[in-house]
Amino acid sequence: MGSIAQRMRKASALRIEERNAYPKEYAERLYKLYLETFDHAGMAFEKWAQ
Repeated sequence: MGSIAQRMRKASALRIEERNAYPKEYAERLYKLYLETFDHAGMAFEKWAQ
């Protein structure tokens, strides 16, 4: 998995942005990614309906 220093360097390259909306052309792909994440999660609270 790598050392903690390697993981910290990789993590520093991540960028997280909070948005209130997204371009409509991304909607279907984002929902598919959400479902993939939901289906593979060890725990989930609710599943959004499209």
